[in-house]
Amino acid sequence: MTNTHPECVLISLEQNETLVDNFSDYQLLTEADKRMAGNNDDENISHEVMMDRLGITREDLDATYVEIEI
Repeated sequence: MTNTHPECVLISLEQNETLVDNFSDYQLLTEADKRMAGNNDDENISHEVMMDRLGITREDLDATYVEIEI
């Protein structure tokens, strides 16, 4: 310690990973909250209307494989 203030903290890799994941989740939540605060419900459309506008069918979605990495 220097002047009674710690100079470092030693934690396990698992604890570090948990802290990093929690911080990342917090950042995403904060961004989502900002976006929701600026949302105008009058401009929203349903999922069905969006799919119709894009020419996507339920069968198209069912036939699509998506892998999400976290």
